[in-house]
Order: sequence, then C-alpha cells, then structure tokens
Amino acid sequence: MKKLLIALMLALPLSTFAATENTEKNNDSKTTTEAVSQTNVLQGIIQDVSNFKPLSDVKLVITSRASDDVKKQVTTGKDGTFSVSGLPSGVYKVSFQKDGYEPGSYSSLTVKDGANNNFGFTLFQQ
Repeated sequence: MKKLLIALMLALPLSTFAATENTEKNNDSKTTTEAVSQTNVLQGIIQDVSNFKPLSDVKLVITSRASDDVKKQVTTGKDGTFSVSGLPSGVYKVSFQKDGYEPGSYSSLTVKDGANNNFGFTLFQQ
C-alpha cells in the first residue's frame, strides 16, 4: 500500500504540469475547458493484492459508459504502471486481465477535466 501511495504521489505533479502546459499552448479559439478536456490522462498502477508488487503485462480495456465510441486498450509496463491520454471527462469501465490472475474490473471510474486522474488497482492470483 505504501508503494502505491508513493507511486501515485509521484505521478500527480506530472499530470498537472501536462494539463497546464497544453492549455497554455492551445490558446486559440478554444475555451480553457475544451483545451483541458483534450488532455485528460488516466494513469495508475496495478499490483498483486498479496504482496503489492507491481504487475507488468496486465491488459486494460477502458470503455466509456456514455458512448461506445470511446474505448482504449493499454498494457502495464515493467513497473506496473499505465497511462491513457485523450480521454474526455466522464465515467468509464476499466477491465483488467493477466494470465495467472483473476480478471478484474471497476465499473464507475470518473475522469474529470483538469483533475489528477490517478488510480491504483490490485489483482488476485488464481
């Protein structure tokens, strides 16, 4: 749990900087809210529930609950982290899958404009 909190705390300043930088660069006819919504990033870490070690090669599928048009797939890196950019604000379902682990999902993950959309998840071994 301690590693999860540390990882999430380290990721917070990066996502805030990215949203601010992109908002400043997109100062054309778009409003600030529109510019930020195009830069929303969902990021986090997936760990083994028994020992909180990061899990690599976990397949994530992120699907908007409001529109089937928004669907992204990513895989966690060696450090168990993932990052998905370009998500509009809204509620998402996130599914996780890794060989040797019970599939998992979270059905009400909220992504907000201009917020730090950082999350941590755990998976159970089969």
